[in-house]
Amino acid sequence: MTIKTPPNPSSSRDEITPRLKRTFWYGTMALAAVALTSALVYSVNRVTFRALLQGREVSRIARDASSLAIEREAGIRGYLLSHDA
Repeated sequence: MTIKTPPNPSSSRDEITPRLKRTFWYGTMALAAVALTSALVYSVNRVTFRALLQGREVSRIARDASSLAIEREAGIRGYLLSHDA
């Protein structure tokens, strides 16, 4: 009959510690990747929104210029027809 000795707790701890450290670093890298992706999406969103606002402003200015040109043309036609200042 052989007597089995219980496993040494320090040896199992020595086996688990490197795995836990590696898992911790993998988790840290994954979290950093998520944070970097979020920052990139936020940055692209800000740039796109600024471009959208600039496009709207240009469109508004173009409509105003077109409206003013039409009004000026109508004023000139009216003057030419009536010769009234």
